[in-house]
Amino acid sequence: MGTALAKNDYQTTFEDLARKKKELEKLNRRIIEKLDMNPGFLHKTLQKIPFLGKFADKMVDPMSIVEHDLKAFINAMQGSLINLQEIAENERDKILELKQALKQAVDEEWGFEEIRRYIIEKANIKIDDRIQKLMDMEIEFTDEKDIEEKRKNLLEIMQANISTGEELLGLIMQVVFNSLSIFEGAINQYYSFTAIAEPMKIINQSAKTLVNGTKGAYQAKELILSILKTSIDAIDSASEAAKLTDQYRLNDSTMVQALKTARHQLERTMDLKVSGLHSPKKEVALSLPAPMNMK
Repeated sequence: MGTALAKNDYQTTFEDLARKKKELEKLNRRIIEKLDMNPGFLHKTLQKIPFLGKFADKMVDPMSIVEHDLKAFINAMQGSLINLQEIAENERDKILELKQALKQAVDEEWGFEEIRRYIIEKANIKIDDRIQKLMDMEIEFTDEKDIEEKRKNLLEIMQANISTGEELLGLIMQVVFNSLSIFEGAINQYYSFTAIAEPMKIINQSAKTLVNGTKGAYQAKELILSILKTSIDAIDSASEAAKLTDQYRLNDSTMVQALKTARHQLERTMDLKVSGLHSPKKEVALSLPAPMNMK
């Protein structure tokens, strides 16, 4: 009774270990699905092949995916911050230059044509010669009062561009600082993750090793018990068969009677008796070879 209970306990424990092993094997897939991870092209391809799907899960480590994604995000953020920094510097330089040009235009009392030429140059537009002639004619045929209004209007446009540029620069810098805050947070998260990721990998691997090792210990005992039981059963059967050997000896009385019956049957058929051999009183001497000398 005690042995049966122990065996049941072993089986129950083994079944529980088998379930835990399957849970560990399916853990990667559950995490990937739950966290909406991208395990890569190879994993997706193998998942589509029924008999290779289970191997695909073993090839993918969610912790490695997270580490890779965090580092990729940090690298991408660095690229974005570099671009924002370049844009901010360019915008700041443009504003400073425009302020200087506006001050110079006011101090030196630039005319309408000179201010217009400056704006066209900064806009990086090449004016066709025929259009340029028309623009020159505009100055020639336009009243001085209207030309002055146009000049003031261009100065106002320059001032408006300065105000707009300053607001734009402020927005860019705010984006830079917000992005920098996210970037620093990602670095902190990556630092914390890598600090705990390696121990967690070891713990996870230890769990798999313990499950497989315990399974082997159970299998070792069950293997010996199975071999022992099967071997003893076979030996027992052979021993039982050996007991019956005497009942099937070729030289027992049953065999002798069978031979007599067969001979009498033939005598009746041929009406012929073989002299001497059927007499129960006459013994037939058998000449047996001497036994071999075994060394």
